[in-house]
Amino acid sequence: MRIFATSLLFLALSLGNAVAQNRPLADFFGQYTGAGIADTGALETTDISHRDLAVLIEPAENGFKLTWTTYFVSEAENTDVSFKEKSATLTFAKTDDESRFDAVGTGDPLTGAPATWARLDGASLIVNSVQVKPNGKYDVTSYIRTLTDDGLDVTFIRFKNGNVTRRVRADLMRDN
Repeated sequence: MRIFATSLLFLALSLGNAVAQNRPLADFFGQYTGAGIADTGALETTDISHRDLAVLIEPAENGFKLTWTTYFVSEAENTDVSFKEKSATLTFAKTDDESRFDAVGTGDPLTGAPATWARLDGASLIVNSVQVKPNGKYDVTSYIRTLTDDGLDVTFIRFKNGNVTRRVRADLMRDN
């Protein structure tokens, strides 16, 4: 049942709202910072942690560049608490479909290289990535960044083999 529900959620995230008019890409350009909550996605656990986030969306040749950074506390058993930072940058290029952008250098998910693309859906910029591991297991990630009056609402969902393994929900304020 969990796999069925997860599949339905992924389908809903993928389809989008055909009625809503897409916001122009330029509306998303800017720097955003804020905080959010992450959980493991497992219904039976309470593994919840705090995240500080920064997102930069800027124009790039034939598309846009997206940089996101996550700051979090790492606690391992019997060790000191440490502060960690993870950051990534992707550049996306226009496609024949005006609402879709492909990550530059995106790979073939069946060879182990992630295929990553972005799409505009109303007031949301959605970035999806799919990767198949050599053993046949797969990862799907989806970042939904929705414009608000003062910034972005961010939802991140990671699926591994049909199970939600991480969810993050954050509110970011526009810095510029």
